[in-house]
Amino acid sequence: MEWVGIKPVYMLAKGRPPAAPATEYLTAIRHFGAKRMLTIRWDVSIIMTVVGLVLVVSISTNPRAEPGPIGRWLMNEPLTLWDRGMMRAQEVADRAGKQVVRKVGARGFAVAHYNWENNEINISLFVFGFHGKLSHDICNQTRRSFISKLAGYSIKQDAERVRKEIPELVSRWFSHIGFESKSRDKKLGEKMARIIFVGVFLNGKQKSITCKERIRSFDAPSKPL
Repeated sequence: MEWVGIKPVYMLAKGRPPAAPATEYLTAIRHFGAKRMLTIRWDVSIIMTVVGLVLVVSISTNPRAEPGPIGRWLMNEPLTLWDRGMMRAQEVADRAGKQVVRKVGARGFAVAHYNWENNEINISLFVFGFHGKLSHDICNQTRRSFISKLAGYSIKQDAERVRKEIPELVSRWFSHIGFESKSRDKKLGEKMARIIFVGVFLNGKQKSITCKERIRSFDAPSKPL
């Protein structure tokens, strides 16, 4: 295709007579047609807009900008299996907590948190506006329901069955995805379960009660608050 001047094409698209020889004008018509000329005008406008934006961004952006001390610290901190396990525990606690709270017709939330001083992972369910009488049995009943749902059961299950499956559940929380390290402790889930405590806090109209014990124990001491 032979070269066609942009100027006459652009002028024609704007509805003004071309400031160029008639032969150049006719050549543009033959090659592009009126609709194509409008497209060329649109393409040129887009190109000029993009170039303008690039210039503005280049001028307004500091080419020497770098992450500050906090940003560099975050970039150097690795994401570990401990982080993944705690995030997974929080996700599971959220789901289980919502199911329990919905069942008792109250409101509340669940939290998974590591206590450095005691070397404990606490998975706690807080229930507010609990209807009915609060007692040791009610607290433990709610806690057993919470543990069952942590294990992935939507209905009540045999305590012994859930107790046996908890180490495998915990092991999945603190695991790689798609592979397993050869150096991984075969009893990791069982050992981690020893430091995981599940607690329930129930708040009623007149009083509150709490019960907490290791995750594999289905009977926890309670304490009125």
